[in-house]
Amino acid sequence: MKKNPISIDPSMTNGYISAPYVLEEGEKINDFYLEPVLFHNENGPTIGVTTCGVIVKDGLYFKDMDNDGILSPYEDWRLTPEERAKDLASRLTVEEIAGLMMYSSHQMVPFFTGTPFHATYDGMSFEESGAPAWALTDQQKKFLKEDHLRHVLAMLLKDAETAALWNNEMQAFAESQPHGIPVNISSDPRNGASSAGAEYKSGGGQTSAWPEGLGIAATFDPELCREYARTIAREYRALGIATALSQGHVSVLAVVVEPLVEIVLSLSLGSLMGWLLNWVEQFFHSRSKRMTISVAFVLLTVGLSMLKFEVAGIHCGFSLLLVCMMTGTIFCNICDTSEELMDRVESWTTPLNILFFVISGAELDLAILANPITLIVGIIYILSRSAGKYFGAYASAKISRCEPGVQKYLGITLLPQAGVALGMAAQALTFGGDIGVLAQSITLFAVLIYELFGPLFTRMALTAAGEIKPKSEEVEKRRQIKLDAAKNK
Repeated sequence: MKKNPISIDPSMTNGYISAPYVLEEGEKINDFYLEPVLFHNENGPTIGVTTCGVIVKDGLYFKDMDNDGILSPYEDWRLTPEERAKDLASRLTVEEIAGLMMYSSHQMVPFFTGTPFHATYDGMSFEESGAPAWALTDQQKKFLKEDHLRHVLAMLLKDAETAALWNNEMQAFAESQPHGIPVNISSDPRNGASSAGAEYKSGGGQTSAWPEGLGIAATFDPELCREYARTIAREYRALGIATALSQGHVSVLAVVVEPLVEIVLSLSLGSLMGWLLNWVEQFFHSRSKRMTISVAFVLLTVGLSMLKFEVAGIHCGFSLLLVCMMTGTIFCNICDTSEELMDRVESWTTPLNILFFVISGAELDLAILANPITLIVGIIYILSRSAGKYFGAYASAKISRCEPGVQKYLGITLLPQAGVALGMAAQALTFGGDIGVLAQSITLFAVLIYELFGPLFTRMALTAAGEIKPKSEEVEKRRQIKLDAAKNK
């Protein structure tokens, strides 16, 4: 292991400080314990590094997490967490993002033989390996490197010193990986005086013992509660623990209430705009002016549906697709001249559809479909959508007591209708990163299949339902009869 001499020049305002440690050929990151080198920012965070350099800009220190010598937005601690996360997410693959969404199994430091969980050190048990107590296991190296996992659940910790060294070792390993994303070590409560969760209090004799949370609350002493929290926070940070886990809850607002609010608001806004369009149309008699008003109302509705606000802690917004669909439904059902007006507006639809199809088609990345999993997801989406359209139309037609032919074949005729699917493709891009592109490509692939085979199935269904009458023999032979007649003249 090569260690670069580090001299921090306080007068340096812009420059680059090389990584304090450099691996020699054949060495592995965890062959040695790497003591982090710290850089202190006045009125800013302290930067600790092992195998990555430090960027100096405007007299401030920034960790060069990807070792490219450039201060990327996600490395700039002056930016907001949202700005940094957005930049980092744009650089990650789907696999890397998936890893960041996962948690490790319970980790013990070290994994003694006979404990509830098993782990190896270079293929051997801890006792056989001779490894230090703070060493990383083979399984930990694997989930950090191959699974891109960064949330680690600490269980048994031998003692405070071992926990701190293990945390530093894990951070050094994560720092050596692409993007240099640090590890978030978390733990269930360790400071309660009762025996509940005792497995997390192993080695916890070095942490303070307090009454459980209910007991602290029963003191009705806000200052005591603050001291309780500050003490536990200091102890957790000394152990390398960044997140304290406790009994969580599912947000009813986010999971149930807010989606329902969005649906209600979207239907309400769409109904209002449809009624207003009908009312405004009464003051115009020129066809061109009425068409202009209709197009303007569509654009106004789209703009209003972009609004987002918060009421009593509930995040409120609108679904663009649902608002527009409701606007058209209300207008066409209450306006006496809607059919005529829609026929005129229809002239705008064709070029817009062509443009939308061309732009959307240009975004279709067929190479993504080479992945068998992605192709399977696309096929499942196609089959699910087709089944939903068929059985939904069948149920609706049956409830409406339509003719048996309509009930049986109506759903099939709806297959090539992909307007909402195209809207989904555009909406998918808002996911950002590879996920957005993947969702868009799957949706556009499905639209391609619908438009290739849908018209054929539609014609077959309409023919079977008797809506398309077979050509009579006279019509079939009309051209040939005319040709024969011309020859006989």
